[in-house]
Amino acid sequence: DRLNNDINKVGITVKNNDNRIDNLERKLRDAQKQIIAMKTKIDEEEEKKKVDTNIIMIDNELRKCDNNTDNWRRWTYLEIIQWIVGLEDGRFSNYKQILFKKMKLRNMCGEYLMKMEKIDLETFFGINDFGDICDLWQYIKSLINDENGYFNGNNPNKPKVKVNPLELQDSAASASMFAEHEVDSILDDIIKSENERDH
Repeated sequence: DRLNNDINKVGITVKNNDNRIDNLERKLRDAQKQIIAMKTKIDEEEEKKKVDTNIIMIDNELRKCDNNTDNWRRWTYLEIIQWIVGLEDGRFSNYKQILFKKMKLRNMCGEYLMKMEKIDLETFFGINDFGDICDLWQYIKSLINDENGYFNGNNPNKPKVKVNPLELQDSAASASMFAEHEVDSILDDIIKSENERDH
């Protein structure tokens, strides 16, 4: 009888300990989930700070540039970026960070604007919205064709530069600073699109 009581007490103690262990394991899993959520939030905050710091650094770099608006051929990549983000009261400013990274990497300067192709805006400089690509390309062509050497792009009447895709293909082979094989398929798509639209 006494042995049965002792066995029952041990059984109750084991069951209580099992319940405590289950409870502690549940609390541990909850704590681990909270730790993961906190770590994710900290990572997101750090990434945001990194992006904010990068934007501040870019803005500081852009403030240092000469604002040489007299001759676009003498522009550095900083002046090109400053001009682009100033078009249409900042319409393209969301590309500031990617333009800074890509143009700095390629040591872009004003004289290379003449050698650019429309596809370079997407392929090499990170402009990914089709409307932005088309409009920015028109601004660049207007800048190059502007006899005064500077086009500010804040005119509500956007420049209407008609670019023949066949001319693009010819100039891609001769004047582009970028590899021809990288733009061929896209130029073919543009030509096909133009031909379909004309019919």
